[in-house]
Formats: sequence, C-alpha cells, structure tokens
Amino acid sequence: PVDVFVRTASAAGCTVHRALDVADLVGRHAVRTAVATAEDAVASVVEELRHAGVVVGDAADRAAAVDADLGITSCRAAVASTGSVVLGSDVAGARWASLLPRVHLCVVAVGDVVEHPGDVLRPLARSAAPAALMFVSGPSRTGDIEQILTRGVHGPVAVEIVLHHPPPPPARGVH
Repeated sequence: PVDVFVRTASAAGCTVHRALDVADLVGRHAVRTAVATAEDAVASVVEELRHAGVVVGDAADRAAAVDADLGITSCRAAVASTGSVVLGSDVAGARWASLLPRVHLCVVAVGDVVEHPGDVLRPLARSAAPAALMFVSGPSRTGDIEQILTRGVHGPVAVEIVLHHPPPPPARGVH
C-alpha cells in the first residue's frame, strides 16, 4: 500500500519524500518559522529544521501557528486509496499546524499506511475515538463560479509528506 499511497497522494497535489532534504524544503518554501506538534515522530525533523536556522515553536500556540511558514505533524494513518493523511483532534495543535501555516509537512510512519478509509474508521468503533478526525487530501484548493482553481484559501498552499521508518522496538532479553 505504500507505493499506492505515494501515487495517490502525489496525484492529489502532495509532494511525497521517501527521505526528507530539509535544506531543499526550507529553500523551496522560504521557511523561516515553523510550528510542530509534540509527537515523537516529528522530533527528528524539528531538530533538523533548527539546525538549518528555522525557528520552531509549539503548534498548540495558535498565534505562532498563524504566523508560521511551516506546520509539522504526524498522523494517525495514511490512506493509500485516497492519498489522504488522517489527523486526530486528540493531538494538541495538529489542526492548527495542518491548516494555518502556508505549508504543512506530515511525517508518515510506513507502518501506518492502510489501504482504505474503513481501515482507519472500523477500529475506532471499538475504542475511544478522538472527537474529530481530519482526512487531508492535498493542499487547500477551491474554484469559483468561473471554475478558476485557487490554492491556499482554506488552508496550506502546499502539503509535503515524508515517509518515516521508525526504529524497531528494543529486543526483549531472554532470561
């Protein structure tokens, strides 16, 4: 499903990276400031951005998110059939980081790629679900009566996705 996700997310207007080149991202989008959620999956990206001279704040600070060039989140899942990343309202600042800055960067663990939206929704019926889920399928775009497509009216003008390979859990010792 990862290869299908890359194709469908790209078709939806996202830029998908198998490895993130932070200098390229910063240069292409003129990133000087960013906000990030406090998720483990985004920590290494935040560190690389700071090393590149980007000022990174807390995504839970709405005012900082409004002024940021880049918002960084992780996701609950990525849906291969639609190219969507799924964000939960239970992560502080995820909504602001994904909607308010002009660029959204989502860190997707390859193990979180599922085939269909139902693969995300069915397990929630048996567990404590967040108040809301957001399925993000590319940059914000809208068309008026004349069908002129405009990006960035209701959210970011660009969505960048980096596929992340989390380290395996530590092996348990045999006693």
